[in-house]
Amino acid sequence: MVLNKLNKFIEAQPSLELRKVDFYMQLLDRIHFLLHKHMNGKQKELADALGVSEAAISKLMNGVKNIETENIFKLEEVFGEPIITVVEEVKSKRYSKKV
Repeated sequence: MVLNKLNKFIEAQPSLELRKVDFYMQLLDRIHFLLHKHMNGKQKELADALGVSEAAISKLMNGVKNIETENIFKLEEVFGEPIITVVEEVKSKRYSKKV
């Protein structure tokens, strides 16, 4: 019964909204993975590395606070790995010099 209601709710959502939710969940999954890989899952270590409170990291990791682009870059610096990968073909076309 509850599952049927959930499925109906999901079907009623615009596809763009579902894509946004899916993207955000993948983003959080990646950050969780990197946090466990590099800091044994310790949010306190990440907070110290970023110079923010542990509460701020908790809000970010639980989806209470949206992740800003600048914070994604900071996280990539701390982890030493990309969080989001853009297709190289698109990047090279966008940033190549016109002759």
